Amino acid sequence: MPSSKNGKKQNTGVYFTNGIHYRPTSHRYFTPGTRVIYNKTGEVGIVVKKMIKCSRSLICVQFDDIRYINSKLLHLVDYYSTEQKKQCSKCIEYRNNKNNKKKDRLSRLLIQEENKKKIKNFVEYKKKFRKEILDNGLYIAYTDNKSKYSIKNITGNELIDNINKLNLEKIMDYDKKVNSISSLSVNESRIPKEMLLNIYYFANGKSSQNLIPYINTKSEYYEIIEKYRLSLINE
Repeated sequence: MPSSKNGKKQNTGVYFTNGIHYRPTSHRYFTPGTRVIYNKTGEVGIVVKKMIKCSRSLICVQFDDIRYINSKLLHLVDYYSTEQKKQCSKCIEYRNNKNNKKKDRLSRLLIQEENKKKIKNFVEYKKKFRKEILDNGLYIAYTDNKSKYSIKNITGNELIDNINKLNLEKIMDYDKKVNSISSLSVNESRIPKEMLLNIYYFANGKSSQNLIPYINTKSEYYEIIEKYRLSLINE
């Protein structure tokens, strides 16, 4: 069995170069005039221009004499300060990234809370809008044994009053078309106004969007709710 003294990697243990493992430095950093330390002996030398043609990994260093040493066995005099700066910059960068992530998370949470409040306010204004339309909107008025469509109250809110007026015009046109004598057959009877009013308001479901006669999309409905909100604020 061969002796361990003749084995490979004899100079890579924890006690080699006083237990310090230097990071390999590229040959490009060993320019003429650079002060370097020889890892094996701790000698300090200066890199000089090569006098012979040789491998780029061999660096020409002047100690008491001139020697050609592999770049793996050399490190720069300011190696420690350079490595320390690198490690510190990594720590600072990590800390900054961590702080930025915390800030981003907090900002996201704030945005979420703000959006929740906006949604809650929007839902409340939707309920108010619907209640005001139905409470002050169309109804059947009876006078002298006659019935007619009418508006319950004039609210003073221009948006609500205009919607109620348009609804009144539409329900009257709708009644004329459905209950006109020419459109009814012999076996058909007139549809009562109460039933027509329910059909007009709730035929397509009980959504508040159906209470507004001149919109077709959700975005238009949201714009109406926003106008209603602003009208209440400006009162």
